[in-house]
Amino acid sequence: MYFPPITLLILIRLTRLYILTSSINFATGIDVIVLILLVAAAVALFIAGNHWLKVHENFEY
Repeated sequence: MYFPPITLLILIRLTRLYILTSSINFATGIDVIVLILLVAAAVALFIAGNHWLKVHENFEY
């Protein structure tokens, strides 16, 4: 799960190269949003996996 640090480094580098006209605080805010979205997706996958296990726990091979 290296996406948030990589996203932050890329956004800061683009800000330093004047490709983005935003501040480093904006880049940090975008990075926090990416991190929260990834955590929310992981939690949703855990909940869906748990539901799938509960539905199929009564089946026998």
